[in-house]
Amino acid sequence: MVSSVNQLSSYFTNIISNLMEIERQPLTRLSTQRDSVNIQRSLYADLKIKLDNLKNATRSLISTSAFYDMKIGRSTSVTPGITGKTVLTASASSNASAGAYEITDIVLAKPNRLQSGITTASPTTALNISGDVWLGGQNAPSASAQTTNAVASASADPAEVSSTIAELGSGNYTLETQVINGERKFRLKDASGNIVSVNNKSANDGSLTSDWQSFIEGETFDTKRGLILTMQSPAPSNDTTTDTIAYTARGRKITVTNTDTLVDIVNKVNDVRHPVGMEIQASVVGNQLVLSGANTGTNLVYSDLTTDSTHTSGALLLSQLQAASPATFKVNGLAFTRNNNTNLTDVIYGVNLNLAPDAEGQTATLTIKRDAATARASIDTFITNFNTFQSYIATKTAITDLGSNTYSRGPLSTDTIFVDLRSDLFAKMMTRLSSGVYRSLSEIGISINTDSLQASVSDASKLENALINNSNDVTTLLDNIIGQIDATLGRFTGTSGYLQTQISSMDTTISELGKDIASMEKRLSERELALVDQYAEMQSTLQLLSYQQSMWSSIYGSVNRSS
Repeated sequence: MVSSVNQLSSYFTNIISNLMEIERQPLTRLSTQRDSVNIQRSLYADLKIKLDNLKNATRSLISTSAFYDMKIGRSTSVTPGITGKTVLTASASSNASAGAYEITDIVLAKPNRLQSGITTASPTTALNISGDVWLGGQNAPSASAQTTNAVASASADPAEVSSTIAELGSGNYTLETQVINGERKFRLKDASGNIVSVNNKSANDGSLTSDWQSFIEGETFDTKRGLILTMQSPAPSNDTTTDTIAYTARGRKITVTNTDTLVDIVNKVNDVRHPVGMEIQASVVGNQLVLSGANTGTNLVYSDLTTDSTHTSGALLLSQLQAASPATFKVNGLAFTRNNNTNLTDVIYGVNLNLAPDAEGQTATLTIKRDAATARASIDTFITNFNTFQSYIATKTAITDLGSNTYSRGPLSTDTIFVDLRSDLFAKMMTRLSSGVYRSLSEIGISINTDSLQASVSDASKLENALINNSNDVTTLLDNIIGQIDATLGRFTGTSGYLQTQISSMDTTISELGKDIASMEKRLSERELALVDQYAEMQSTLQLLSYQQSMWSSIYGSVNRSS
């Protein structure tokens, strides 16, 4: 039986083609229907993105929302006593008090500097000395528990800290413990209250973490930063405890060999990770080694080169070149002393103060003002998303008169729910409240252009003045008007909102249509094969009859000629 359409004559292939065209009409209708649903789904998906963005923007304007971002910040400006000087820089949080702060009598903090007593003709000449230098400590680490609430004891790791990790600096640390989700957990803080990263127990890969970590009673925990803690057994009865731990750092060992030059030693010092707070920078100045504390106001802790077979102890002859000294200054007449020149967060509440290198002996006025930049940015984001949504709906629902009783309809022109939503949002934007210092958005400088139907900040100065001087009244206004918009959008957004429900329904329809199309395509394919076989058999029969006719004609034609 012939089963290939390629062996059929054009007469039969045309018949099959015409028959299949008729039988594919239901399939064409299904494909057209699926394409239509896909287009509509794409429109709804685009619309959902725009509504979700608008919804998110409304949340930043409503004070009861977890995403509220209408906080009034602070701006800072510095007026040096002498033009051309920097004196200081500062940043302020929203907690800082607005006002003017006079910074006077500035003496900058200075780092501790050590110099070696070795002078060479060239910094690249071998020194011919060897041994170990300890920086940031004197190879005598120690630890002790000042209190024993959750911790039983503290000790120093007998081994050096990994070269890739900075050892804890010398000082007091606080071990905090509490019960979280039924598990007893701990974390470590330094003397400034900052959380310290320690060995990540759960990862067990040498990494550090500042997260709370679980522990069991009697457990010994190695921080991998020089400090080892042993927990109480049994565990304390209190869920929340604190302990003070004193730690003295070992320091970082620098090994000097006979072939090392001053440059080699500098590289070795600068390439290692020193204990926290005892960071050291090395350099060659005047063919001498100079070690400078990276932190001002803190004296370096060190141990000079140990004895070797050729040289005596202290072969580097390290001596003090400059003693560490703190920064001193006055703020509005009040005197301060700090070890550092920068990152001074405990001088003016809510302010990070940084003394500039040219501040010595200078004065400056730091002015802090209330600033509405963050709040204004949130309002601008809302307006942008509001206009984007409104423009999109206007385009997709538009019905355009093309003349001669012909109209062009937008793909969502029949979805009146979106036309109504657009009108509803415009109406809410123009709401006038019955009471309050501000009763409408236009009173704080936000309006709707009646020609373009776009929202805008029509009076920036009015808006800024309202945000800075009447922020509580602005909050009341926005909570009411934007709150209404947020509630309206809530019916359309979210996993159970109208748009997601419709999209999910369309996805189901598309899936079912796909199954119907696949099933029909299979049936049509089988039908076409059956027609090919049917007409192939018919063609074969006709060819056989034609052959027989030719044969009999030949036979009878010969008989007639012979008679």
